[in-house]
Amino acid sequence: MSNGNASDPRVALVREKYFSLRPKPLEKWRWTAKAPGSAERVFWYHWDVGHQNGTWVSQVPIRLVAEACSLDVATVTRAYQWLKGRGLIRRIDGGRDDANPFRQATALTEVFVPRELVQRLAAEPNRRRRDTELQAPSAARQAAPVPNPSEAIAEAATPDTAAPAVSRRESAAILKKLSDGERTRLYSAQRDRKTELQFDVDTQLEPAEQAHVLHTLQLIAAARPTTATAPARSMAPQKARAPLTVLQVAATRARIQKAKGEGDSRDVNALLRQVVWSVEEGSLAKFDRAHALSIACKKIREGGWSTPFRMPVDWTWKRALPETCSVAGGV
Repeated sequence: MSNGNASDPRVALVREKYFSLRPKPLEKWRWTAKAPGSAERVFWYHWDVGHQNGTWVSQVPIRLVAEACSLDVATVTRAYQWLKGRGLIRRIDGGRDDANPFRQATALTEVFVPRELVQRLAAEPNRRRRDTELQAPSAARQAAPVPNPSEAIAEAATPDTAAPAVSRRESAAILKKLSDGERTRLYSAQRDRKTELQFDVDTQLEPAEQAHVLHTLQLIAAARPTTATAPARSMAPQKARAPLTVLQVAATRARIQKAKGEGDSRDVNALLRQVVWSVEEGSLAKFDRAHALSIACKKIREGGWSTPFRMPVDWTWKRALPETCSVAGGV
């Protein structure tokens, strides 16, 4: 079948719908690293938004990230921890919200390329270019004037140059060199979204380190909060869902015992307690009871179940006490 058939839905997807930018070397590295599926969704989401912003930085509330990736908030939080532990993203505190000073602003998320991939990036194959694309850079190089070496060295020594990519540990070490006055002015600049910072005359920062601090301020000033229209909520109070009955809990325990198998050393009662909390009050409460229990048992069977996020340590279920039977006639 020809690729030019307009009625073919594959052709419509290619010609009319949006694409996501996923470089092949980076995608292969993530496969080799065996990244969790939730971490891949969150990373590629911030990669696309950061690329659209032109700064590789995005400022999206975690609730909207969870909705866009079809995940719950707890799973997105664990994905952030996995990505930050491997240096793939950096989360920067956005300070106080300008619209609401009593509320914390949404954190900034910057995506990075792993260092081991950067070291061998030149060995990766490049895309083929057309003749017109190859002629344009050569013509631009011929028309560009040759810079003066002394001017280039002077420009490279200024703090306004582009800051080199540094790790989180190196960035924290740079911030520790700031004096009390510089740190106070830095926090004020982050709060007011300013791109300039006055360093001390006897500052301990090198020109490259000063450039890194100014580059961070530019990222914070360029990223703006993503506004989304909140869904209209009914003013009528929502009816609280009834807890699982004793029979449902017993049936759930049998399903968990069967799902985990004999070789699994996890405690059935602990898993039952976690599943009941998640179904009644946690992330699975938004699903139908039967569907929620099926999701929990499937995760236990596949080994993907973990302790629910924000579950109280001392939580215990409360069930209706059995009624005392009385003699007929009330005697």
